[in-house]
Amino acid sequence: MLPMLLSTALAQSPDIPEHSSSIGSYLQGTVERLRGETATVTLEGGEIIDAQVLTSNLKVGQEVVIWKVGQRYILEDTVRYPHLTQLFVLFLLVTVLFGRGKGMRAIIGTLLSLLVLFTFIIPQLTHGANILITTLGGIFGILVLTLYFVHGINPKTHAALIGTTLSLLLGLLLTVHYSQAMGISGNLEEANYVSSTFFNFSALGGYITAVLLGTLGALNDVTVTQASVVQSLTLHQPPLAPRDLYRRAMDVGLDHMGSLVNVLVLAYAASALPLMLLWSRDPSPLWQKLNMEGFASEILHILIGSICVLVAVPLTTWVAVWLFHPRKKTP
Repeated sequence: MLPMLLSTALAQSPDIPEHSSSIGSYLQGTVERLRGETATVTLEGGEIIDAQVLTSNLKVGQEVVIWKVGQRYILEDTVRYPHLTQLFVLFLLVTVLFGRGKGMRAIIGTLLSLLVLFTFIIPQLTHGANILITTLGGIFGILVLTLYFVHGINPKTHAALIGTTLSLLLGLLLTVHYSQAMGISGNLEEANYVSSTFFNFSALGGYITAVLLGTLGALNDVTVTQASVVQSLTLHQPPLAPRDLYRRAMDVGLDHMGSLVNVLVLAYAASALPLMLLWSRDPSPLWQKLNMEGFASEILHILIGSICVLVAVPLTTWVAVWLFHPRKKTP
């Protein structure tokens, strides 16, 4: 979003050359004084300069990013990464404090997921690779790495992997079918910018991958939980019959399903809140608003994610019962 906004702002100002790191350099400094659209900034080396302001919500003493082009200085943005670093350290401390060893493994598993995303999925998509192969291969790699690393190699993890994989396959089929049937192009804001930068990038492929990645986190949660419930119930004495084991595990699963679907809807609604606020002032009829690609694609995302979660609960429970329940050996 930032490159798009910045490019637009620069394009509207004839006095500012086209934004490119190849014709300028980035610096950091501290705001000393604000005068309209000009800010006096002390750079890290001690040099004091006047910079044209392209951002808002500035205050004296704030750390900022400066773009130097020739002899001109342009204040692009505030410096945020130190605060993000502090918050990340707090996140690590809380995770290790309450999650202990498994919490630490969860952090490493998350880093492995990001590694697969940035070294395989994204490069493949930007080079125009096959959407289905890239998405399935990348997501399955994330699943295997994270599930087995965090939870170990055991029947519980096997059940969670099977349930998640089958549910994601259903989600992939639904996403491909309905995105094509509804004419979803994926060419919205950031996707347009990426498409103009990477000529082989498929906006629709990016949308399909985003739907499945967004669903994956919720599926991991619900499938591991259901497999754990079944594992705990197998310790019941006397041992439960497979039907009773499934029924009791589903009692927990049904509660989890309801809350998780609600979480998915609220999470997607929150991400689309600016769009909904904008459309609340639009005089167009409701059906026309719902029919717009931006809104329709979000609804599609919500519904497919919810369907996958609803299917994953009984499916994973059944697989876990089959794996955990002791079967009589034939003589």
